[in-house]
Amino acid sequence: SLRQRLTWLVLILAIAAITAIDVSQPPGIVIAAAYVAIVVLAFLYLAPKHALVITVICSAASFVDGYVERTRENSQEEAVERVMELGSLWLIAFLMYRRQRLNADLEHSQAKYQAIFDGAADGILMVDSAGTISSANPAATRMLGYAPRELDGAPLSKLIPPEFRDSHKHSVDEYVAGRLDIAHIIGVTRDVEAVRRDGTIFPIEINVSVAQCSYGRMFSAVIRDTTARRQSESTIRENQRTLSTLMSNLPGMAYRCLYDDSWTMTFVSQ
Repeated sequence: SLRQRLTWLVLILAIAAITAIDVSQPPGIVIAAAYVAIVVLAFLYLAPKHALVITVICSAASFVDGYVERTRENSQEEAVERVMELGSLWLIAFLMYRRQRLNADLEHSQAKYQAIFDGAADGILMVDSAGTISSANPAATRMLGYAPRELDGAPLSKLIPPEFRDSHKHSVDEYVAGRLDIAHIIGVTRDVEAVRRDGTIFPIEINVSVAQCSYGRMFSAVIRDTTARRQSESTIRENQRTLSTLMSNLPGMAYRCLYDDSWTMTFVSQ
């Protein structure tokens, strides 16, 4: 890209200028700091492999400068300073390279987490120990009727039916104070109710897990709308009740049996 080309040009010109100054003067902290600054800038604005090339160029320039000075003055003290300059240069290069690799690994992990978080079919809420929602995935916001990121920073009590909000707030306060153990709800799927943005109360399944972070505990709540399942269960129960009533009021007997040698009965009406 144009930005990288300009960065290359600026760094090469800077190396040439420092080399010219270094040839005319004995090595010192200012020259060493200038080479280190170039390496740091290379790792900040260039790809790691390109930054390593810049480090090699700086090392070569420093070595050439040291060779010229050694043939001119043959100073052992200056040779030691030159070795220390090269050592510090590669130490900084190693630390910067390591930093970039760690950042790249972190970005990769965050990208994978975000893909799973955004693509999950179930709703996911990330909640801190104070009961504040830090993030909600698209499935959760759609289920609850909110716009994307609208729940970020909102209290979890906003999603709880009004009659349970006071008890929830009390539980959160007790947990923050260290007087409430919540181990019995961690990893357990429970049937509860939630409130949509329009005030509609609907049934959900919720499973809570906890993770310890550097800034405290973070809870993840996986939620699933069970309205359709509840309706199906209600329909099945109603059908069973209707069938039971019908069988109980038949004037004769109704039965069901297997088609075997014994005609084994599997159902007989009352």
